[in-house]
Amino acid sequence: GIKNVVLDAHPHDLAVVVRYQVESSDPDHKLKSHQKIINLKELTENVDIEWLASIVLEKCSLIPEGNRKDLEHILYYLQRTVNSRAHSASSITERSVSSPASMNASMTEVESYIELLYEDITAKNRGSLCILELAKNPANLLLLSENEILVSALSRVLRDEWRKNLELAKNIISVFHLFSSFSQTQHIVIEQKMGAFCMNAIELELDRGRDWVNQMKTAHEETRKKCEIALRREHAMLEVSVSLLLNLADDLSVEMKMLRKGLLTLMSKCLYHATQPNHSYTLLPPVLTFLLKLSTMIENHPLLEKEGIAQKVAELFPMGDSSTRRTALSLLFNLSFHPSIRSSLLSTALIQHTAQLCKKDEKALNVLYQLTLSDHSRSLLPFTHAIEHLVSDTLDGHASAVTKAILLNASLDKRSTQIMAASKGITIHALIKLAVDHSDLLAAKIVRNMASHEDTIDSFLVKWVPSLMRIVMEDGLSEEEARAARAIELIAVCTQCRGVDWLRLNEEMGICEWMQSTLTTAKAPEHEPFQLQQVILASRLASTLEGAKSVVRLLNHFLSLLNSLQEDDELVVQSLFFFVCLLKHPQVGEMMVEGEGTALPSYILDLMHDNNPKVVEEADEAARMISSLSPEWNKRFMTEKFRYYNAQWLEMVEKEGGDGEEEELTFDERYVYYDDNYIDYDDESSSQLF
Repeated sequence: GIKNVVLDAHPHDLAVVVRYQVESSDPDHKLKSHQKIINLKELTENVDIEWLASIVLEKCSLIPEGNRKDLEHILYYLQRTVNSRAHSASSITERSVSSPASMNASMTEVESYIELLYEDITAKNRGSLCILELAKNPANLLLLSENEILVSALSRVLRDEWRKNLELAKNIISVFHLFSSFSQTQHIVIEQKMGAFCMNAIELELDRGRDWVNQMKTAHEETRKKCEIALRREHAMLEVSVSLLLNLADDLSVEMKMLRKGLLTLMSKCLYHATQPNHSYTLLPPVLTFLLKLSTMIENHPLLEKEGIAQKVAELFPMGDSSTRRTALSLLFNLSFHPSIRSSLLSTALIQHTAQLCKKDEKALNVLYQLTLSDHSRSLLPFTHAIEHLVSDTLDGHASAVTKAILLNASLDKRSTQIMAASKGITIHALIKLAVDHSDLLAAKIVRNMASHEDTIDSFLVKWVPSLMRIVMEDGLSEEEARAARAIELIAVCTQCRGVDWLRLNEEMGICEWMQSTLTTAKAPEHEPFQLQQVILASRLASTLEGAKSVVRLLNHFLSLLNSLQEDDELVVQSLFFFVCLLKHPQVGEMMVEGEGTALPSYILDLMHDNNPKVVEEADEAARMISSLSPEWNKRFMTEKFRYYNAQWLEMVEKEGGDGEEEELTFDERYVYYDDNYIDYDDESSSQLF
């Protein structure tokens, strides 16, 4: 049977071309393509098109009745071609169509404008401009879209003439672009396959534009000017073509189809083309807008990364046009969530440009925040004026959450912290006041990060510690999430501050009694971060002998906490460090091993072979100190290490001994094999093994 019948006008003759496929009789039933030409030599401008279409359908059975409309459009086009040949140039003037300079198009003259599309190139331009002028009025769009002859003529002239005249191509594509801007008329653009046409036209024009650019490098002045004019016209045509594709991409299925046909590569080429010297920048905004739309889908990020879009856009800065700049920043912000793309931006000067813009552009702030997630970018911030601007906004009370978040990231860098603290503590006091008086959690987090750097803000913080500890003791276990979260940050600020007299504070404020109370009552999972900070606080108290004597009474509470939260590696490490701080004081250490803390060595023994290296390191240090205090535990620790490092050998010995075929092996408990050395327990130096 006959399939896939397609009608077209002959490019040179007055004839209709019928293309169709016929299923072959081969076993695989392949489709073979055929073509038939129907000559219309007697076609004149006076022939009735509907009557002629009926005759053609009657004579040519290949054309289905369903293709009648297409056939009539083609016949009308051919008839207009005859009409244009028969009229002289003077007849064009007789039509009362205004020149573009004084254009006043009217819907009543649409038929005249259609006829102009079949005249010479000057008339085609005039006709297309008149139609474009009408289409710019949304009230006319629906009527124009319902004029099938008009739509068909525009589509056919565009396909025939666009390579010859960019101005004409721009005018007609602009009409279809206006059709694509409204859902009621967008179907016209899809039916005429303008999307596929524009993608193909953009590809070809980019190649031609590249040739013009190369030609300009060696051409004479006159030729160079001609190329510049051609490039400007080409950019105008490309701009409206990309805008049309952007409108069509509102339909996700259409967008996916475009992507499969290489849309991203095409936009990448457009981006490069739009930013070359001597080029008009009119193409850049729609290209960036399209890329921004594509960047909202995380599935597109790998393709965008492959094309290097982020780096290309970053290299466009600085930008003069604020609207284009905002689009570019929004695009970079979307892409910066992809870790590898964000890393690639570090090789550009983007952080310097966004730092300059952060005072006046919120989108630049968003991008700057994303960039400061990287250690490398944070290290570059001190060499800009961004920190001063952000701190100034914070002190003035105008800082947004993003501003504070950038300062939070920046405070992880010591040099940035030094800049923030350079105002004789004014910034520190302002941030603490925000945290205390306004319950500003971000401000508290910033101070916490700043306090982590040695010799930066300690001198400014010391006087605040008593006030902060009062808030901590009051709000630590608060049921209000905001107050409890702030207490965690403030206790961390206090424990990181060097130079605090914790022994005096303990006596004045009863910190140990408060910890005993909270460690007993805090059982909920949400209290775990606060309990971790309490362990760190206990380590600070244990730094002096008197403080250690006060806090050692809570040892069983901390052991119970360790037992219940042993899955939390950070809490385990900090707990072990706390035990080490206590054991450093011999008087307290003896109490722990022989008195109240007899359970401690057993915990240490269990943790010596943990999977976390930091846990093992702290456990070994604690075991070494316990061994120096107790010969009995020294022996047990060493035996355990021997069994651990020689487990495979001991298992083999046990199996062989169990079979009764070998002599019973005895183990001299005076010696163990550890770290390639035999160690004598009776040796006086045995307590210094760890």
